[in-house]
Amino acid sequence: MLIKRLWGLAIGWIAIWIVINIMFSVVGNAGYTGGPSPIGLLALAGFLGLHLVPGFMGNKWREADLVKRGYKHVGVRQAETPDAAVASASDAGA
Repeated sequence: MLIKRLWGLAIGWIAIWIVINIMFSVVGNAGYTGGPSPIGLLALAGFLGLHLVPGFMGNKWREADLVKRGYKHVGVRQAETPDAAVASASDAGA
């Protein structure tokens, strides 16, 4: 998120990570003797979701950010490198 300049999402992700980490550290298994505590399991599920969601949604988030910044989707290019794709797109438009 930081590399792709998705600042708001990155700050939100870090904030949620901190909250889940505090919840897991403070509450974790404190005083619970019947196996893993329900709050500890909830925190683990939160960690799992926190790490999976960006993998599934990252490209859509980046696309939405680029559209918001004024870019428009004009098509798909197959190229060896991103620079070659840009060059072929600019050649086609000239």
